[in-house]
Amino acid sequence: MDLNYKSINKYLLYTIPELADTARPVLLEWENNPPPYVFWETVLNPFVRDLLYLNLNKQLILKVFNMYEDMAKSNDEDVNDLLIVSLLEYLWDDLQLYNISQQYMHKNTKELFDSLALYMRKPTTDTAMCD
Repeated sequence: MDLNYKSINKYLLYTIPELADTARPVLLEWENNPPPYVFWETVLNPFVRDLLYLNLNKQLILKVFNMYEDMAKSNDEDVNDLLIVSLLEYLWDDLQLYNISQQYMHKNTKELFDSLALYMRKPTTDTAMCD
């Protein structure tokens, strides 16, 4: 299935229904139509951070990274940009997330993640800074 930007928020909730309770207040605030960048950063990133830090639910972690790979393979550049800017840059910014996340990335996601080195410094113990 090729993803498109217009339905990307529905795709997130369809793919990871575990986010429904977290998403509900955001959907209400934006009258069920939040901008994808706001929605994904607010709903998904804290969820992924906790998943990776705790590393207790590998099946759910794999589901998230399979979704990232679907996004990386999308022919819709807006979907690719959402993945890079909202999700992968978030993982890049934290040394622990940077290290853990790479073990779950598939080929296309990893290529996009590695391309961040063109404009971001690799994280250290401090938050990464853009050049």
